[in-house]
Amino acid sequence: MLEEIIDKYIEEQRASARGQRKELLERDLTGTKKLLEHLWTVLVSFEGITLEYEFVGANGERNYIDVYYEPLAIGFECEGFVPHAETITRRRFS
Repeated sequence: MLEEIIDKYIEEQRASARGQRKELLERDLTGTKKLLEHLWTVLVSFEGITLEYEFVGANGERNYIDVYYEPLAIGFECEGFVPHAETITRRRFS
């Protein structure tokens, strides 16, 4: 049941996304889904959560954080090879 809720939420986020954010949401979100499972146990809702939230870094570049929780202004990142470096070799990633 939770898996269905997560899939529906991701589809809603994809539908509202444009540009780079949409491209990021079209990738493999296995790590993000696991993170959302954990957040659900604490929040029991995805209200206030934005996936692939865009922000401008100190250097002026646009960056995206995997999950942003607006009410507390907290960002969550999925770490690991698949979510962030699937296009390079594991050795280079390490």
